[in-house]
Amino acid sequence: MLKMKPLRETPWMGVITPLGIGSFASFIGLCLMFLLEDTEAYGHFWLGLPFLVIGLIFLSFAHYRYRENREMYEALYLAHPEVKSDWEILRTGATYADTGLGIWIYKNFLVARVSGLRVYDLKEVKWLYEHQLGWRRVSIERSMMVGVQQRGRHFLKQLLFVQTRDIDAQLALLFKHIEENYPHIMLGYTAANNQFFGILREEDKKKPKRFWDFLF
Repeated sequence: MLKMKPLRETPWMGVITPLGIGSFASFIGLCLMFLLEDTEAYGHFWLGLPFLVIGLIFLSFAHYRYRENREMYEALYLAHPEVKSDWEILRTGATYADTGLGIWIYKNFLVARVSGLRVYDLKEVKWLYEHQLGWRRVSIERSMMVGVQQRGRHFLKQLLFVQTRDIDAQLALLFKHIEENYPHIMLGYTAANNQFFGILREEDKKKPKRFWDFLF
């Protein structure tokens, strides 16, 4: 069972690794481009440029993940400002709780605290299904995929939970609660659900895109 550690923001989840890679690659690229003398014209410049480009890509991704995490928490604060001063209310005031899986539902927000604290507004969730990672019919890791609308577009997000012995029964209870209280959410992986969510994502492609939306 997951230890009852204090709940808190984790805006850096998924950020540290790309930030580290991006910083290191950018540093190597800048060193090659500008700090080393070159007897041949711009030889080191062209050698360092790929490192700098790779570094900037990873740094942009780190910024995107951090911004995504901040927006996730800000949406929670906007809907329920009481959470900002007392994160434990997510647990003590939960309308549904499974401490074994590490999943709670606080009012209309799905909360999971494995691998960082993630919250999703169930009003914006369109699809939920269990995902199994395995090899030769042996399940290695089980997680939940969340089809959610964010910033006017639809995304599939992975939600991790504790791998318990009674995971099938626990997930069945969770899905039953969601089915009874949030009938707009599609449950389970079926061809029909996959097709419908695919249509939503195809419609997203028709919406105007701006490059700076990725960064800011």
